Amino acid sequence: MAENEPTVTWAKAQPVLEVLANLAGIRDVLVIGSVARDGFGNDLDVVLTVSQPVYLAYLAAVNQALLDADECDYWDDFYVGFSSQRFEAALASVSMSLAEHGWLCLALRYLDAKIDVQLMPATWLSNTDLAQSQLPHHDPSFVANIAADARKLAIKRGERGQRVVTGLGRKAVSSKK
Repeated sequence: MAENEPTVTWAKAQPVLEVLANLAGIRDVLVIGSVARDGFGNDLDVVLTVSQPVYLAYLAAVNQALLDADECDYWDDFYVGFSSQRFEAALASVSMSLAEHGWLCLALRYLDAKIDVQLMPATWLSNTDLAQSQLPHHDPSFVANIAADARKLAIKRGERGQRVVTGLGRKAVSSKK
């Protein structure tokens, strides 16, 4: 595979997204970044919407990981060097079962690419300014920018009541308040 050739396609992302959509406590799954815009990319960027208490627990865990890190440039490392810590904090915040963890590990192996997960409160799209103020990020437009790309998963219920991802829905509409 060429160095700049996209490694994540919609087909490769779908199993990971389906596992994430079925985690307890996840209200919605939104795809952002190049996979949302173009259907392919070098990594998979995802926003999981959760309740406010879960979101606050996630922020506390990520902030603690940054405080514990040696020699980190806080503002840059939060989004560049700490994607694995954010992912671990996200998974810990939603209290995954052992079975869910196993399915996610299998899906991530199939994806074989970097995944960047951001938890957001359920109201983030309708109030990007508030979400931005709670998030330690140096780009004052970060939340508005990811909201502009965000596409909610199209989901149907399977025979056993599970969420089955059928594709990407239309762009999520954000309105700054």
